[in-house]
Amino acid sequence: MKRFSSSFSGAVAVVRRVSFVMLVLISAGALGACAPTNMAVQEGGPGFWYGLVHGWAAPVAFIVSLFRDDVGVYAVANTGAWYDFGFLFGLSFWGGGGGAAASRRRKRSASPPAEPRAAYENDAS
Repeated sequence: MKRFSSSFSGAVAVVRRVSFVMLVLISAGALGACAPTNMAVQEGGPGFWYGLVHGWAAPVAFIVSLFRDDVGVYAVANTGAWYDFGFLFGLSFWGGGGGAAASRRRKRSASPPAEPRAAYENDAS
């Protein structure tokens, strides 16, 4: 009698993968729909360079904003995507920009691994 368990389990694995991908896509869409939009885009407002400086100063500005109401971390009335890009780029300086972790490599020893001492002790006698 032929068993169908192996082909059936393969089909179940495919269904699970597809279901997982669909769940991730639906979740990403639902979260993206909740993201606030910048309705205060102004022509002549802060652009890329201001965003870069504001991103660089954001951690300090956040601490100051905890104690003062007139200090903000982010300029809401800005020029849009260029300000956002500059802000994130400036903010990435604090974390190394992601390149610090990517550039770390294991240090490898130039010398060959040492042999066990037990092999040399038997030859000496």
